[in-house]
Amino acid sequence: MWEWRAFAASFPPLDALARAAPERRVDLYVLAPGLGPGLGLKLRDEATLELKLRAEARGEVERWTKPLIHGLPLPPWRTRELARLLAPDAPVPVRPLRGLDDVLRLVRDLRRGEPRPRAVQKEVAAAFVDPGVRLERATLTLDDRRVETLAVEGDDPAAVLAVAARLPRPADARVAAYPAWLAAP
Repeated sequence: MWEWRAFAASFPPLDALARAAPERRVDLYVLAPGLGPGLGLKLRDEATLELKLRAEARGEVERWTKPLIHGLPLPPWRTRELARLLAPDAPVPVRPLRGLDDVLRLVRDLRRGEPRPRAVQKEVAAAFVDPGVRLERATLTLDDRRVETLAVEGDDPAAVLAVAARLPRPADARVAAYPAWLAAP
């Protein structure tokens, strides 16, 4: 899936999302120096573990894959699979992951640096705006500050960029993926 994403204090209202029902969730992103900005590891609502990997980047658009999405507890064979994706040369643990503490211990054990979770509360509204292109607007609360993000997702990078080009960009807008934005000071 190709994605374009921007963050800003706020974006103007978008007609395409006027009727979209918002969804609320909490994502706990796991950041560590050895994971890098091309990898997104998160726990959604403390119930589902998701790993996203950046497969390709073309300017402001990036292609991400999701090799792992699994509810907790994560069985040992899926833990091995996750460990191989995070650190192919590291010793592979054989244990289930039951929650955030287990995920943090796994990152530590794989020698990817000291992990730190970042809790992001989200209110997300999304709609398809062109064939195969999804527009998403989210209000995020992170460390007691509120920001907004707009994202355009689809299978065709040219179509994603065409929709992104039509979106308003406030002066403070920053185009970035979640892992890079969260790791920035």
